[in-house]
Amino acid sequence: EKPGKSYGWWQRTIKPSPNQMGRGHRERYVETLVVADKMMVSYHGRRDIEQYILAVMNI
Repeated sequence: EKPGKSYGWWQRTIKPSPNQMGRGHRERYVETLVVADKMMVSYHGRRDIEQYILAVMNI
């Protein structure tokens, strides 16, 4: 990070590996919260809801 420049939480990076240095490569992450309400669980079924949510998140 450059002195005097403020970065947001989404721009924080981990230390790059030696093969990434000098390329301008930055790793970034996205945190996601997934919620299924009662209606969604009743429609897809308690056994299959996890598989459905994982499939949707994979899109």
